[in-house]
Amino acid sequence: MPIFAPANQAILPTILEKDQLVKANASLDSVRQVMVIMGPIISGLFADFVAVEWVLVIIAIAFLISAIMLLTVQEDYKRKKIRKPWIQEFREGMQTYFHHRILVWLGVFFGFVQFGVGVTIVTTLPFITEVLYQSRTAFGVFLAGFPVGYLIGAFIKQRLGNIQGLGILFSSLFIGGCTYLSLGFTPWYTLAVGTEIIAGIVIAIFNIYNITLIQQVIPNQLMGKVTSVRLLIMRTMMPLGILFATVTAPFVHIRTIYIIIGSIICLTAVGGYFYLKNKKIAANSA
Repeated sequence: MPIFAPANQAILPTILEKDQLVKANASLDSVRQVMVIMGPIISGLFADFVAVEWVLVIIAIAFLISAIMLLTVQEDYKRKKIRKPWIQEFREGMQTYFHHRILVWLGVFFGFVQFGVGVTIVTTLPFITEVLYQSRTAFGVFLAGFPVGYLIGAFIKQRLGNIQGLGILFSSLFIGGCTYLSLGFTPWYTLAVGTEIIAGIVIAIFNIYNITLIQQVIPNQLMGKVTSVRLLIMRTMMPLGILFATVTAPFVHIRTIYIIIGSIICLTAVGGYFYLKNKKIAANSA
């Protein structure tokens, strides 16, 4: 995944026009979320009716078919004669990323989102079973809310097409922060599930806009390096969120944790929007 994700995001601008990137990213995210939902169900059915060895064979065949299909992609690829050391490649990605102010801000907001995801990994089970007094089945339904919402959000973004502007980006982030605040106050399980679905919708719009903006701003030859930096932010902030929740949960009420995270996301979204708006930083600016 650390190799496939940046490569996947880097190849799109080489085979599609810029005005097609939003719908392409939305379509890819839709497929990914469908498999997040259906994957465990399908694997469970296979495990019940087929030997584990055959399940592994089926998975291997599926990967082989995918690899063969990737070979048919006509990429505008430029081979480099001299391969630079990986640390130099990574340094170039960092320099390019931090050269674009809008991408730096998006990285900050993306980091907050991933931090919140890490927090929920720890707090969701006790929140459902101990705070809302629901069963483990209800916990499973609650967990399904986010990917279902993400799928809906990807479809919505696909329909919206190339609507631009920082307003959509920061509005989705602000609403995402409000979902944490809602979880911090809601006494009803049904409302919590609805909140999680809404969170999935707005985070899908935020993520698709985020990666599309990177693909439009960064040259193709640097895309893999820059998306690797984005992946590094995700892989760093999510464990920090897990650590934060693990350390604070024994001493701070779960609702309070949600309120803190939601407040931080909402305040940074509002502050970031007005800062970038006053600076007149557009999506294509450096």
